[in-house]
Amino acid sequence: MAVFSAYFDASGTKKEHPVLTVAGFVARVKKWNRFDAEWSAILAEEKVTSMHMTDFASSQGEFVSWKGQTDRRREFISRLSKCIHKNTNKGFASSVLLPDYREVNVEFMLSEYVGHPYTLCARACLGALAVWAKKKKVRTEEMLVAVEQGDEGQGELIRMAASDPFTVIPLPKHKARAFQAGDVAAWKIRTLLQNAIYGRVESEEDAEKIMRSLDPVRVIVHRNRGYDKAALRKLCIDKRMPRREINTQ
Repeated sequence: MAVFSAYFDASGTKKEHPVLTVAGFVARVKKWNRFDAEWSAILAEEKVTSMHMTDFASSQGEFVSWKGQTDRRREFISRLSKCIHKNTNKGFASSVLLPDYREVNVEFMLSEYVGHPYTLCARACLGALAVWAKKKKVRTEEMLVAVEQGDEGQGELIRMAASDPFTVIPLPKHKARAFQAGDVAAWKIRTLLQNAIYGRVESEEDAEKIMRSLDPVRVIVHRNRGYDKAALRKLCIDKRMPRREINTQ
């Protein structure tokens, strides 16, 4: 039986989103059991069966009556963030700007070498997880790593992750409450980046408000990496990926 388990979730998988983020956490199985109990208790107090950040942010589904209740919403997220912080060992996240990925992929054979944007972000998280595991003297082959079932590029990730080396298994979201922790972190990080880069930031006050919105996640995600155009081009050059032949005729 695995002593440590890691669970990762993605945000921004819909085509209209310009940012894709994968985030998740690793913890001892004992801690995850405690997490399940405390997380479930927080949700039960608010008469919520499952935490879905998309519904929470837009006051839909089980959160339809929460619209405009700023203090209640802030306290709820704060309690969930504290639960994650208390009951996990480390948090990881990785994001990619999708327009930048597509642009660099025209120049270099990026998709052939690192795969789908989801695969790129997930493997970046796994790379950080491997570094953490080495420091803790934990064998990656003995860790359970689960991703939420159904995201595009998942089969590719499972194949590529075997060389990291990790055995990644897809699970339905309802099978593990730990996915809800990844959902909270991934949604928050993706939304922050999206607003900061593609949204309208008209003043210094707006910029500070965006940065403050990350405060609950800052405490729980310890390894947060992002890929913009410069980072993607550097990756291609460092890994000596071939350039594509551009037909000018």
